[in-house]
Amino acid sequence: MLVVLGAGVLICQSAGTQAPSGGGTLPESLEEVNKLKQNPVSGLKTVFFQNVNLPVGTGIANSFSVQPVWPFRIASGWKMITYTIVPLQRIPPRISGGPSASGLGNVLFNAFFRPEKAAGKFL
Repeated sequence: MLVVLGAGVLICQSAGTQAPSGGGTLPESLEEVNKLKQNPVSGLKTVFFQNVNLPVGTGIANSFSVQPVWPFRIASGWKMITYTIVPLQRIPPRISGGPSASGLGNVLFNAFFRPEKAAGKFL
């Protein structure tokens, strides 16, 4: 299993499975992993973490999101690659002594379909 963790990104590829590029082997170098990481439909399993802080009133609003990218084989020769954003948010009181709010934000789900093997130079 290849696992890379850095800068809030977790990348995982199980041993014994086909590499995201369709070559049949796992990426051998960090440069290859970085190249695959830049392609959202490469089929690399990743989990991104993002934290954003903004000043609101007298406090700081915080939004932390978990963003998994996960490929699934759905049929012979086809993959569905999912990209989901799950934000957890906290907003401080707008006035001194007022209530603060926190909870789950709007969840965004995307799914992309692609052939497992590249058919041309655009895939």
